Amino acid sequence: MSSEWDKDQNGNIVALPVKMYEIAPVVSYDTVLVRLELVTDENATEKVQIALQRGFALSLAKDLRHAADQIEKATKRADKKAKKSLG
Repeated sequence: MSSEWDKDQNGNIVALPVKMYEIAPVVSYDTVLVRLELVTDENATEKVQIALQRGFALSLAKDLRHAADQIEKATKRADKKAKKSLG
């Protein structure tokens, strides 16, 4: 996996928020179709449609779950630490 992220002139990673997604399994092709609607600015969106082979979709789902779990754990630790400092 490449670690080269697109960055702006200040060195910040450029990323577009996802407004909506739709998923459609295509059993006959062993593929999952994914349609993403990305927010490009306040009044505009762009739609992207991608096809993922079943194995790749499973790997992506696992990695997304792992990343979301890391965020959740860090948030819980921060909340716990904030409560300790208040009381």
